[in-house]
Amino acid sequence: MIMKIAFLLIFSLFSINSVSGGNGASGVTFSITNEEAPGTRPDSIPDLIEGGIGRDFYTKVDGGVYIRADYSVEGTPEQEVNVRWFKDGVPIIFNNQRVPGDNPPVPSFSITSSVELFPGDTQTRVYQDRTVNPDQSGSAILYLTGIDPRHAGRYTFEVFSGSDTASASSNVILGTPPNLITTPPDSKDPPREDFQQIDLNLSDNSRVTCDTGFEVYATFDGDPAPTVTCTDTLGAGEQEAQSNADSLQTSVLYTVPPLPPSTTTVVTCTAVNDHGTDSKSITLSSFGTLPRLSSLPPPARVTCSRADAVVAAQRNEIACGLLNNGQVTISHALDQEGIPPSTITWRHRDSFGVERNIVEGGRYTTTRAGQNRVLTIQRPQLADEGDYFLIAENCAGSVTTQNVLTTLELYMRPDIQPNQPIVPPEGSCQDDPNYITINVQGRDEVVSDNRPVCITCPSTGIPDPVYSWIRDGEAFVPVQGPSNAPFLDAAGLLFRDQPNCFQCSATNIAGVDTSEVCVQLGLPLDYRLQNNGCTKTCGGGVIDFSLVCVEIEGKTERPVATDLCIAQQIPRPPIPSTSCNEVPCPPQFLLAAWSTCSSSCEEGVRSRQVRCRQIGANGLQTDVGIAVCVNAGLTAPESVEPCNVILRVRRTGNLNPCPVPENFVFETSPWSACTQACHKGRRTRTVRCREIDRVRGGLGRVYEDEVCIRLGHVKPANIEVCGSGPCNQYGSWLCFAWQSCSTSCGEGGRLREVLCYDTLTKSESNNCQVTNRPSSFEKCSEGPCLLTPECVDSRGIQCSVLRYTSGLCESYGYVRLCCKTCEDIIYRPTTTTPTTTTPPPTTTTTLPATTQPPATTQPPPGTIPPPLPPGSTPVATVLPQ
Repeated sequence: MIMKIAFLLIFSLFSINSVSGGNGASGVTFSITNEEAPGTRPDSIPDLIEGGIGRDFYTKVDGGVYIRADYSVEGTPEQEVNVRWFKDGVPIIFNNQRVPGDNPPVPSFSITSSVELFPGDTQTRVYQDRTVNPDQSGSAILYLTGIDPRHAGRYTFEVFSGSDTASASSNVILGTPPNLITTPPDSKDPPREDFQQIDLNLSDNSRVTCDTGFEVYATFDGDPAPTVTCTDTLGAGEQEAQSNADSLQTSVLYTVPPLPPSTTTVVTCTAVNDHGTDSKSITLSSFGTLPRLSSLPPPARVTCSRADAVVAAQRNEIACGLLNNGQVTISHALDQEGIPPSTITWRHRDSFGVERNIVEGGRYTTTRAGQNRVLTIQRPQLADEGDYFLIAENCAGSVTTQNVLTTLELYMRPDIQPNQPIVPPEGSCQDDPNYITINVQGRDEVVSDNRPVCITCPSTGIPDPVYSWIRDGEAFVPVQGPSNAPFLDAAGLLFRDQPNCFQCSATNIAGVDTSEVCVQLGLPLDYRLQNNGCTKTCGGGVIDFSLVCVEIEGKTERPVATDLCIAQQIPRPPIPSTSCNEVPCPPQFLLAAWSTCSSSCEEGVRSRQVRCRQIGANGLQTDVGIAVCVNAGLTAPESVEPCNVILRVRRTGNLNPCPVPENFVFETSPWSACTQACHKGRRTRTVRCREIDRVRGGLGRVYEDEVCIRLGHVKPANIEVCGSGPCNQYGSWLCFAWQSCSTSCGEGGRLREVLCYDTLTKSESNNCQVTNRPSSFEKCSEGPCLLTPECVDSRGIQCSVLRYTSGLCESYGYVRLCCKTCEDIIYRPTTTTPTTTTPPPTTTTTLPATTQPPATTQPPPGTIPPPLPPGSTPVATVLPQ
């Protein structure tokens, strides 16, 4: 390409219509014309460029050039008229020049000579006209075929006669100027979304909606391949790509983004190469219309008078929905979408003025119903409260309904929840510690007669509910305190001979909820101290007092379940701290740990410190002399002993060398069951040091753990924490007293009630560990059954056969049916005195403070709990988790 350009720059380009020679001495004038119509050619050459002398000829390799020169003579030449050709100023020598006066009759054109412009040239030909009178006019043709770069140059035709001459020239240039063509399909990318694809060679203008851009493809060919530049009048576009599909074509993609409505720009693409330029323009324009909201007036804006689960609201309305319940539908009308169709966006503005777009999905759905755009909110939350409006937007602009927006207000139906914490109003009965507080929870309550009662009705709801009370089905006026509050002062309203049923109603615009409690007035309750003995037998202890809940009827006090006092919120009296058994304890030997053996593996000795220690009456420990323990009758332990004796094995009277670690191992047993299911459980296993029996195989003798440890073995743990679930610090099993035995004699069973008790809520619970639940059934016996003098076998029973069945006559049921048959087996006295086995006394067990889990109070080891007062019954026992 560089050689071509350098070669072509040598020549200047020009074209002529005619050239006249100067008048010579003979007065002859020559004229040369560039007639475009050629004469008859000897053959047909592809890609042939033809024309008259005086113009430039652009061709390509292997092409052809056909240059014709016509001349005429004015005047009478004194000498013969001749023609000749020059290339770059050098005459072209023909191998057979025309001879003046030789005018044989020949065809109009014939080959006059072949030309060799360069070594090996066989493609150049020269044709010359053989007219009747060549001295008056004639034609000459230069015919170049099979062009290669050496053919390029300046070709001159000259006609002359003596000193009279005329000439004309043409340039043969290897190459072509730019030319706009249709872009090949394989040079185009697939159209992008929202863009129109245009071929510059096929269109003069294009008009699209304002949301659509333009992709303009322009392809020019030329030799050399031209450089293409595209611009537009608005400067909005960008030339994104330029590719050369082959060496003679250049393709350009010019992208214009979407234009505002009614906007026009003109894109012009210009191609330039060494031989010229070419360009073309295309007009691009856009159009669009704004969306239009409903022209109907919005409905009047009113406040919420009732909330519902399914709510539909329009512009300027208030949607009154239920919190976490149902759905809310908001509709705004749009008369026209605009051109192009609008994009609809719902907006939400909360009470703080913060706005956000509503994203489709989850609890939010957007639909279209005719001209209405509909937003549906499922199970609305508090964060959904606020103003809603829509924005309709396209490339022509946007409109919004925020001047007639819809407001969402959420409400919640009242829900009376007995365990709902509420802040007691100052000065109310709930704030008074002298009152016992109970909740309206749909079940009966028993209260003691020694404290006033405050009944609470804690309820949720938005807005706050309004409360009303009914006593035994009728309206009433409290003796003191308000009648429209979430609490009721029941002082003076409870009677032993009446149901004392109180119903609370909580009401707001979302609905109403009611609940009832019936209060049974019971006997007064109180705590009594019970002495469980001294905590120590010597060295100074304290008396272990526990609190027992008692029911008071006149001068009689009966122990009852401690949880009754807890439920009735009876104040717990302080437990005194009383010293006891303030006497010195007997002395005891205190042994230190053994020292390390003097030999690492063979027999050695080890020692330890032996001291005598005594706890004084004040509880302090004091070291005393060894003689004090010996005088007290204690045997003094050894302070020195042999060690590693167990490793000694005699062979021929000599000691074996020290044992090797490979012959000893720690043996572990399987883990025991976990003590409880929660994470505070424990499980254990046995870990022993054993010698490996290399002769018989397996494990042999058992050694002290120290042997394996000294040999470098790590002792595995023999205890670990277990249990996967969390422990509940409030749930405990509550066991009531056993019922009477099911039989009066012989083997029977008896039952008791076992409940899960929650000390936090003072009520039944489901949080106790099922695996630790105490049994509610056990076997019992009131003594053997005795036969009566009227002892006979029942009819229909084969007693004589069944008597040989082992153990039947020991069963009370069989004895009753086959009394006579079993007479010789069971001793039957002549007189009977029924006896009963007295069960052991039951200890009174109490619940601790409400802030701690219940636990069973156990007496000190070796002590017998004091019996209950005469006539009392066992009370409930709380078992800890």
